[in-house]
Amino acid sequence: MISRSYLLDKTGMWASALCAIHCMAVPIVVSMSAFTGWAYLHNDSIETAVLMLSGLIAVASLVPSYVKHHRKLLPIIILSFGFILIGVSRLSLDVNEPVFASSGAGLVVIAHFLNIRFCKKSHTS
Repeated sequence: MISRSYLLDKTGMWASALCAIHCMAVPIVVSMSAFTGWAYLHNDSIETAVLMLSGLIAVASLVPSYVKHHRKLLPIIILSFGFILIGVSRLSLDVNEPVFASSGAGLVVIAHFLNIRFCKKSHTS
């Protein structure tokens, strides 16, 4: 039987991977938006909603897995660093937003992946 945490981790991995792709592609797409009409892809409200949903999925998956299954903090620490990078990218500081946001999203993917691995390992031992 597939656990709720596993499904949340898989969903979180996909959402974060799509977020990373979006963060890397938006600068290119926006620069071409005069020709393509795709400027709507750079919408702060949509990006904020996706980030909030991603954060809820991550917390709903990683925290219960930590408590019930593996007691390893590494996924939560990596997730925290990922969200810090994403947060820094959203603050409009003089940082390279696509690099920080996509790196943060990549760390969130890694956190979900490690959580799945640790949960599987705890069930087999």
